[in-house]
Amino acid sequence: MLAVAFELLGGELGRRAVAADSDLWRRARAYWERRLAYHESHGVSTGELTSIWRWLHAIPCSLPDVVDLLARTIAHATLGWEADQTIEFLATQAAAHPREAARLLCALQGNVGPELRGVFHISETEAVLTAALASRDSEAIEFARSFINNLADRGDTRFYYLLHEHGS
Repeated sequence: MLAVAFELLGGELGRRAVAADSDLWRRARAYWERRLAYHESHGVSTGELTSIWRWLHAIPCSLPDVVDLLARTIAHATLGWEADQTIEFLATQAAAHPREAARLLCALQGNVGPELRGVFHISETEAVLTAALASRDSEAIEFARSFINNLADRGDTRFYYLLHEHGS
């Protein structure tokens, strides 16, 4: 039932194209934070938080403004196709925010599993990793290295060449 509230709020955010200082966004974010705090305090992961993934493209602020909230949400959400949707979203944000995009890619890997079920969105994942490795941001580079090495430790070396291309 509570997941329905997230769906309704997400629909409104998308339909109205609200500003970051709008009352609707402030209320939606406050609700999101309250529900996430509940999950964190009770140590549970449920499907309730997965409806937030319908909001990704409608969030009216930049990725750095919500990266902590998204990382915490990823840690307490039960993810399926939403992981793929998140990777698609991160690929659109990676050029402008490589550290945050790579950080959330690693968070996904921690939630869904080291192999991200084989990483279905290879070109989008590659875009996030490339942006992070090409940046001069040491944290972004470390997030990308960690993601690639976690895959390689399990025999999946499809992104390993990026480390060599970018001198990492």
